[in-house]
Amino acid sequence: MKHYYQTQRHAKSMFTLLFALWATCTLTAQTPSTSNILYVNKNVVGGTQTGNSWANAIPELADALKWARTQHDANNSWLQNDSLQIYVAKGTYKPLYNAGDGNYSVSGNRDNAFVMVKNVQLYGNFDPENGITDLSHQRYYSLYYETTLSGDFNDDDYMTETQTEPTFHNNGENAHHVIISTRDVGNALIDGFNIISGNADDSESYIAVNNTSVNRGFGAGIINFSSSPSITNVYISRNEAVSGGGIMSFYNSSNIENIEVMQNKSVYGGGIYNYGGSPSITNVKIRSNSSVQGGGIYNNVNSSPSISDTEIAYNYAADFGGGICNITSSPTIIDTEIKENESAYGGGIYNNTSSPGISNTVLYGNEATYGGGIYNNGSSPSIINVHIDYNSASSQGGGIFNGSNSAPNISATSITNNSADNGGGICNNSSSPTILNSIIAHNFVNYNGGGLMNLSNSAPSIINSNVIYNNATYDGGGMVNYNTSAPSFKNSIIYGNAPDQAKNFDTSAPAYEASLIQNSKPNGIWNTNLGTNSGNNIDANPLFKNPNSRNFKLQENSPVINTGDNSLYTGDILNDTDLLGSSRLSDNSIDMGAIEYQNVTPIPNISNILYVDKNVVGGTQAGDSWANAIPELSDALKWARTRHDADNNWLQNDSLQIYVAQGMYVPEYHAEDGQYTYNGNRNNAFVMVKNVQLYGGFDPANNITDLTHLRYLHSTAGSVLSGEFQGDGYINNNNYNILISSGDVGNALIDGFYITGGSASGYAQVTVNNNNVNNSNGGGIYTINASPSIVNTEISYNEALNNGGGIYTNNSSSNILNTTIENNYADAFGGGIYNETSSLNIRDVKISNNRGRQQGGGIYNETSSLNIVNSDISRNTATGNGGGIFNNTSSPVILNSVIKSNSVSANGGGIYNQANSVPEIINTRIVSNTSNRGGGIFNTTSSSNIINTTISRNYARGGSNAGSGIYNYESSPTIKNSIIYGNTTSEIINSTNSSPNFSHSIVYASTLNGVWDTNLGIDNGNNLDADPLFINSLDFSLRDGSPAIDAGDNTAYTNAGGDLNNDTDLAGNTRLFGSTIDIGAFEHHGIKTYWTGNINTDWHTAGNWTSGLPSTTTNAVIDQVTNQPLVAATNSAEAYSIVINPGASLSVLGELSFQTSLTNHGDLLFLSNANATGQLTELPEGA
Repeated sequence: MKHYYQTQRHAKSMFTLLFALWATCTLTAQTPSTSNILYVNKNVVGGTQTGNSWANAIPELADALKWARTQHDANNSWLQNDSLQIYVAKGTYKPLYNAGDGNYSVSGNRDNAFVMVKNVQLYGNFDPENGITDLSHQRYYSLYYETTLSGDFNDDDYMTETQTEPTFHNNGENAHHVIISTRDVGNALIDGFNIISGNADDSESYIAVNNTSVNRGFGAGIINFSSSPSITNVYISRNEAVSGGGIMSFYNSSNIENIEVMQNKSVYGGGIYNYGGSPSITNVKIRSNSSVQGGGIYNNVNSSPSISDTEIAYNYAADFGGGICNITSSPTIIDTEIKENESAYGGGIYNNTSSPGISNTVLYGNEATYGGGIYNNGSSPSIINVHIDYNSASSQGGGIFNGSNSAPNISATSITNNSADNGGGICNNSSSPTILNSIIAHNFVNYNGGGLMNLSNSAPSIINSNVIYNNATYDGGGMVNYNTSAPSFKNSIIYGNAPDQAKNFDTSAPAYEASLIQNSKPNGIWNTNLGTNSGNNIDANPLFKNPNSRNFKLQENSPVINTGDNSLYTGDILNDTDLLGSSRLSDNSIDMGAIEYQNVTPIPNISNILYVDKNVVGGTQAGDSWANAIPELSDALKWARTRHDADNNWLQNDSLQIYVAQGMYVPEYHAEDGQYTYNGNRNNAFVMVKNVQLYGGFDPANNITDLTHLRYLHSTAGSVLSGEFQGDGYINNNNYNILISSGDVGNALIDGFYITGGSASGYAQVTVNNNNVNNSNGGGIYTINASPSIVNTEISYNEALNNGGGIYTNNSSSNILNTTIENNYADAFGGGIYNETSSLNIRDVKISNNRGRQQGGGIYNETSSLNIVNSDISRNTATGNGGGIFNNTSSPVILNSVIKSNSVSANGGGIYNQANSVPEIINTRIVSNTSNRGGGIFNTTSSSNIINTTISRNYARGGSNAGSGIYNYESSPTIKNSIIYGNTTSEIINSTNSSPNFSHSIVYASTLNGVWDTNLGIDNGNNLDADPLFINSLDFSLRDGSPAIDAGDNTAYTNAGGDLNNDTDLAGNTRLFGSTIDIGAFEHHGIKTYWTGNINTDWHTAGNWTSGLPSTTTNAVIDQVTNQPLVAATNSAEAYSIVINPGASLSVLGELSFQTSLTNHGDLLFLSNANATGQLTELPEGA
């Protein structure tokens, strides 16, 4: 496991003067501004250096703080409501003065430090040269800060690292402490700095600061002693100490927020050491620190920090507590992620005579010899609503190790997927935890005790919990007991463990009451080898909803419903919640296990909306609000389908809407008519219901709650519909179809989902709404005699044994809008989409990287008519014909689209047309496709209409007669206002009764000695054999002087249904610029000037542009170069249009205006008080 991120930091200036020179330097007296601000700027030129403005900035922070300390010691302090603020510009600053009392006007060499002064606040990361001058400006626009406080006097430190910890070199002369804060400092604050390279290596001596003895071995980055400054927006790194590498705090209650503590090192507390204090640590990243004890945090002697919204990750401790080590301390840990830390004892957390409160927290991927997640030694932490997952111990206790009479209270907690030699979930040694409403599942051991191992008289009490699906190589898949251990199980479930449920040694005697224990009653008689039957136990299948996908909710006919004993429950049965946050008591009698069956009838709200949230906690689950959300989409759709089948339909003008929050949802019910209340395993599917509309991508936890909000779209971070019901990562045993739409569904819609993992690999069919659905087609979506709308959705990584890996449509007419269909596979036809007798409207859709093993990598059309508009069909493949599109007796309209980089082994890399197909292709670019013949288009007994289309850079492998641009067999397409140029080998090949018609087009090599080559087809006039002068080999828009400009035929365009007054070209510009349309897919709109950055980053330097400074009639294009453009705060920039290409950036501090559009494919940074006027747009990829 790698514990350290390798980072490279560059000092902003060199420390070149001797300390003696600083000590004897005489400075002008400091004078704060009228707002009580001192300005510090390492790079100031001129000025008075009094500090009352940026122009008069003090060059060194050390001098500003020395003056402030002098004022304080002379009793000229600042009040808490009128603090002194010190603004520090970017640069590297060294502590120049001795921190010791009475010596702080001279250098103390390694005793130099920045000393905090009462009611003095330090703010860094200003950049006055670029207009970042006060707190209203955006100071944090880069990953780390550019104002650095460094203890490296010689600027020669460097770091090497091993697998577990760093080693710092050349730091022997470094300051012991970068920052010191002692005693009462009022509302002192440090904000916006890097704090690096302290070396507190002398724990045998002290320095007196504000009458406080400060140990030279403690707190290399920051040391607080009986002092509580606020620490925010700070990066603390590469500090080394005996104790507290990054921060050391004694009796401290600082507010520490939004900081990162990374790659620090010490013996105790690599990142942070707290001694007898209670700081608040919020939104902090503590990463890649190392120590002997407490790699991330070390809490000692009654420390009780509050830790929330924090990440503690990749830290290492040789002995105790890779993430956190608690010694006689009780921190509160809330909403925190503790992951991938490592130690001998307690990879995540080590507790010694400590009782921390841990809630709403994740311990993930931590490693130890004992206690991969948590190690408790004589400790009793409270562990509530915690996920302890994928931790490991090379010896005992993959999830938790409890030793020396530890008695933690574990409630509503998941202990899953942990591993160890013994005791995969929990190992108890002379310990007796209480485990309530929790689950111990899918843990694994090399030897014994997959779920639980109990040693030395341990007696855990396990109530309403599940010990399920754990595995041991030898004994006790669920539990193994040694040395007279006596666990008790009440209202619990032990099921599905291997090789056995429980194994007892050494007169151990577990007791079971009102619980389900698998194989406990063979032939109806209690198996005494398991332990004592205390009554009311059952031996049955608990009927979890979908255990393969880790859904352990109960089916409605589960035998554990209402079969627990209320009197055995040790909590508050009327007010407690179960593992998922629902009511613990749903009926009169409690259920067995951790999850209570919720028999709730959905109730849409007054706006006819049902809410679904996989992560809902509590509530009624009636679905009338986000707070009462239904946890599973399957249950909402089952209810809707039940109402539909009972003729309680919704009207088209009063549709039911189902809002679905982010999370992964798998279909839980059979798709078959009459079977949809039962689990059908691979036949499960989400079935669309008439006039029911599904909307996904909501995030109620972050106030993304309705359709006016910006939802998570096209993303696995949004609402995912997955066929991965087995949970094993193998697609070939997933659900056959993720979503089925069959029959009249009215205005049914799916909007805002990520659909993945469907595997239509069956050989049978099911009946859905009286239509036969073949489970070898349509892995992602299957529609038959139905026309649902598919909007704002991504359909990826689905497959089909026959047709339609992503989508299969039969006699349907869906609208597919703003959707991505990629990385799907069909073993026959239509890797992305298969259409049979269907009429789809496809607009703003990306169809890419799909594969049809036989025909139609992107789309296969059989007797179908599609409208494809503003779409990108790219990088699809097929072994047979039609890499992008295969048309069989089909006539799609393809408008303003891109068909590029598709490939096939046979013919028609971009498009393959056969059997009287007549597609109409307008304002489209067909480029860089590859095939044997017909690299761009292959026509056989078909005749395309091609208007204002660019066909270029396509390749046919079949030689000079293969037709890299177009190959025609018994076909006579019509080609108008189009460009066929730059295709490899031959542009057009005609075979057997083929005679295409050309007019107002550029066709390369179309003349011989100035005479039209009749082998190409018929010259209907105004054709050109010329270089169209594309911008470059990847940009097919026209350069100034192109022969294609104003050479088209307006009538040809309008006769094809075009509107010259309102249509746009492929780039989104007006289709007509001037009086005559251009040839090709792009209309020329004036001169372009390209950014080179040859001189500097200033937008207004003409020499940085190829054709001079942009103006309101010039198009500005910004490419990725070394110097990227900046519009300064005092300037305004203008252009007709602006394009920022991938990898390029534009930073704006002043004014920016553009007449038409700004198209951003890179980074656009508006800093400070920048303003812009124009329309921000985004083109389809490759346009």
